[in-house]
Amino acid sequence: PEKTHVITDFLAMAKKERKIAMRTTGEEERQFLYSEDCAECLVSLAQRYADVARNSELHITNFEWTTISNVARVVAELFPGTQIVPGTKKDAVQSGVRNEPNPFILNFWKPKTSLRDGIKIIESIPSTTASRTVWGLPTQAFHKVRVVMLSPNHWDEKAVGNRHFFFMLEGCLNEG
Repeated sequence: PEKTHVITDFLAMAKKERKIAMRTTGEEERQFLYSEDCAECLVSLAQRYADVARNSELHITNFEWTTISNVARVVAELFPGTQIVPGTKKDAVQSGVRNEPNPFILNFWKPKTSLRDGIKIIESIPSTTASRTVWGLPTQAFHKVRVVMLSPNHWDEKAVGNRHFFFMLEGCLNEG
């Protein structure tokens, strides 16, 4: 099944048509995380690299499950008169699989942005539909981060120059 970006898709529908046509019944639950909160968490994890277990996954979320129907309601509130039309299909993307966040993260980081505030921020950002391909990836799209690492000048106990974090994106290829 085609995966969508539920928040931005709902915002676009509400803004353009004052109607959110959901692909599913909306009963499925997800956890959302505002991008700045995610970036802060990734930096915190990198700074505590030695404390992070190597044999377990760390799912970074806002630690709050919410239904897709609730996301539609939050978006509709921003555009008075928006109608929400639930779909008839059940969730086929995650099929009930839940990635539970690891509470270890909460020892040094907590998300700051609520779902409602994050949606308001996203809605307020000027948008464009212009897209191009850079390093093999289309812009204006989300891409999976495969690795977060320190720049080479800080490898092997070295600490030369500024400390930078590299985000390695899946499918990103140097075009040169």
